[in-house]
Amino acid sequence: MKLNNTFKVSALVLAMALAGCGGGDIVLDASDNSTYTDNSDNSVTGETGGGDTNVCASYTDESGVLQQGTEEDDNCRYTSQFVSSSNPILTSVTFSALENDGAHIFNESLYIGQSYDSLSDAAAAGITEGGDGPSLFVEAGATLAFQSGTAVVINRGSQIRAEGTSTAPVTFTSETDIDGNITPEETGAWGGMVINGFGFTNGCEYESGWAFEPNSALDEGSALELVTDADCSIAVEGLIGNDETTYGGELPEDNSGELSYVVVKHAGSALSPGNELNGITFGAVGSETTVSNLEIYSNIDDGIEFFGGGVNVENYVAVYVQDDSIDIDDGYYGTITNALVIQGGGIDAAIGTRTGAHCVESDGASTRDEDSVFDEDYLSRATITNLTCISSAKNEDTAGNGDPGAGINFEEGHLLTVTNSIITTAYAGDDEAENNNYCFQAEDDIDAIQVAAGLLTFSENIFACPDMVADDLDLGTVDTSSDQYTTAVSRRADGAAGPFSGTVDAFLDDTGNLTSEVTVRADEGVTTNILSGFYSVTQADMLVDGTAVSFAAGSTFTADDLSWTYGLIDGARGQALWFEDGQTPGDR
Repeated sequence: MKLNNTFKVSALVLAMALAGCGGGDIVLDASDNSTYTDNSDNSVTGETGGGDTNVCASYTDESGVLQQGTEEDDNCRYTSQFVSSSNPILTSVTFSALENDGAHIFNESLYIGQSYDSLSDAAAAGITEGGDGPSLFVEAGATLAFQSGTAVVINRGSQIRAEGTSTAPVTFTSETDIDGNITPEETGAWGGMVINGFGFTNGCEYESGWAFEPNSALDEGSALELVTDADCSIAVEGLIGNDETTYGGELPEDNSGELSYVVVKHAGSALSPGNELNGITFGAVGSETTVSNLEIYSNIDDGIEFFGGGVNVENYVAVYVQDDSIDIDDGYYGTITNALVIQGGGIDAAIGTRTGAHCVESDGASTRDEDSVFDEDYLSRATITNLTCISSAKNEDTAGNGDPGAGINFEEGHLLTVTNSIITTAYAGDDEAENNNYCFQAEDDIDAIQVAAGLLTFSENIFACPDMVADDLDLGTVDTSSDQYTTAVSRRADGAAGPFSGTVDAFLDDTGNLTSEVTVRADEGVTTNILSGFYSVTQADMLVDGTAVSFAAGSTFTADDLSWTYGLIDGARGQALWFEDGQTPGDR
């Protein structure tokens, strides 16, 4: 399909006028895109052949033997003798920034701490919470690089402390990226990261009555507690054999460390057949963990995926993620604040097509039956606020993914809250009425019941897609006499909107959102103005189908806020974004 684009660079205007049902055009200006002992020792550990001090990371292993990387020009290399999935590091270790943009290069996976098959085995080893095991310290400006089929894994009880800055972020990437042998949208050059905790996951069975709060804040008898004789040690998706590792427990406030100003690039390769890794997998990661200023760039599977847990994420960026940029499963109940998602446009000739599935894919339960978890009242209940989702509007099955390029999908009973966000396919709008590149999808019967009962919150959002909803569910067909509906209504908060009947379209309109089923046109007046490039337009200038917007929407990032990222701003990217001046996105 031909797209009519008019661009503004500096003083010029990028305008894409998109007319939708009921009339109206859309303009999006893309011009502005310009407690554990640390036994590591990186100072006087060993000497190189020339007699200089070896700057590579080191630690003393359980046998008292010093293990250290080997210098290779400006880089350091670490073999399987230093670390692998079958040879995890069991003491704390530090990786510092190397001079001349050197990288710490790993031949095998970087595993921190021991994996235990059960909570009782972990407790017998003195591991019951984050900080009981070793920590991985990654200092500001450090780069760690890996091979295809390898990963970074932080086991339960261990912590990662990757603490970059806005001028010196921490980078996890592939050796091919370090060598310059990679294209901008290439994915799967290494595996990705896995962080495991002792937090909540509805993949396990708990006593009833927990209120999604830290145990330390609850009275005795109200804390999160597994049912009698139950264990909670779930194997991480995609890791088998020596790579296998587990997550889960009954400590909602568990602390797996800190990620700040961290960039994960070109990941997603499989460590087991058919199971590509996410950029970062969070397995029951607890609420005391800190995650802020995090980017996933060019990943073949999901950007970030939560299997339970309550870790909050602030300032998240996902660029060219080929699957779901945010994926929520198994009882995740944290908050994601201020997020920018830009799906792939296929500018990279090595890719050739647009990429990206959902900006947000979310399940109330996936490991266990959602009806059972509904009865327990332990379904996922994430909150997302100030999200900007720019979908590539690709077809199903393009780029090896069975989902279309779309906005928000929720299924299996997720009690999702989304506020003050912009969801749009407008830069690559699809004017065919096949409900393919939708803004919004409620997928299952249990979702229709909970939407109708008023348990989901979508308010002060802008949805701008030619295909507004995937399937225009009729909430009026929900059986309001069923036990499940009656239970759902009884759980609605005091003062919450609802119950609802009618279509999902009507639900969005009735709950304070603005919707525009725009199509790609450039020959009529501007009536919708929501984005300038990927930045949100100021509220005073926002229009949706000619209507002024009475609320702030979209991410709040400025250019200064994003100076640490890769792929967005000139000087720190390998190519222009697909909706910028002169660019033509790849095939749908």
